Amino acid sequence: MAKLKTVVDELTTEGYLPAEKRGELAGLLAGEAVGTTWYIQAAVGISAWIAALFIIGFIITGIILTESALAYSVTGLIFIAAAVGIKYLFRRSNFAGQLSLAISLAGQGLFVAGIYLGAESLLSTCLITLLMEATLFLLYPGRLHRFISALIALGAILTLLYGEWEIYEATHGLVILLLSLALLIWSEDSYFVTQGLRSFSRPLGYAATLTLFGLLLPSVIYQINYVKHWWISTLGLLVVGLLFFLYLRFGRNALILSPTLMAAMAGGAIILSLLTWQTPGILASLILLIVGFWRGRRLVWGLAVAFLVFFIGAFYYHLALDLYEKSLILMGSGALLFLARTFFLRQFRPVQEAV
Repeated sequence: MAKLKTVVDELTTEGYLPAEKRGELAGLLAGEAVGTTWYIQAAVGISAWIAALFIIGFIITGIILTESALAYSVTGLIFIAAAVGIKYLFRRSNFAGQLSLAISLAGQGLFVAGIYLGAESLLSTCLITLLMEATLFLLYPGRLHRFISALIALGAILTLLYGEWEIYEATHGLVILLLSLALLIWSEDSYFVTQGLRSFSRPLGYAATLTLFGLLLPSVIYQINYVKHWWISTLGLLVVGLLFFLYLRFGRNALILSPTLMAAMAGGAIILSLLTWQTPGILASLILLIVGFWRGRRLVWGLAVAFLVFFIGAFYYHLALDLYEKSLILMGSGALLFLARTFFLRQFRPVQEAV
């Protein structure tokens, strides 16, 4: 893979990047120049976690013996403050970054445990956890930590909905909101980068994507049946997906899509939704696969492919058909995919200019 400096040099030489704009990329170029090989970073990270676990283990053992909710909370806040301070003082140190991450996670666990033991209220604990994670998401300058904070915050919301209020059908609204958030972040990724918000948008986007797939897993695990009417999620995902494709055609960074192609994509999405109306994960995976491939986010479309294979396999396995009928469905699906491939290749064939 070409280095960023090489790409920037070639763009400047060929006239695609103005020379004055090169100064705006100085920070990224400097970060690449001082980069360390991955195996050195892995070794340093492992040593930091080992050191952190010993330190944290001794302190937490003493806290547990006190059985004091106040001791849990105060020690947790001290850990969190220490982690943020270490991260700000040693931003370029991999060892300090991993050490501060371990200390922060331990501190968050202690603080939340202290709040729950003291208040004995799930509602209060979840609300305070949300406030804590939102604060850390803004204050702690680390993308991995921000990803974890976003996941914990979403987990607190789910705990409120399922554990405290038992509103299981709220899953459908969350699915629609999370897909909308993920599409907004990944489709406008370049905008967030130019605005200096990449370290905030990408962790949130990955957390929304992963949580979305996690929420859709029960739709193909029939032993988990706390959510009913999965067709609501399918309908919501279909509407969001169609609006997103309209945005691709007429939005700020519009793609050149013919009316025939737009109609084919819309019709295919509607037919797929009708066939898999109780398995919304298939539609969600396809939408995120398209946007991840379009924006060049390998991890996004990699996750989408992995979950798409899982959802399709589970959908096929649970069909109330015999093996002969299932084999006919597989052959028909394969034939349709070949036809779709031929159609899309013709639609995206480059136009020959007249000489």
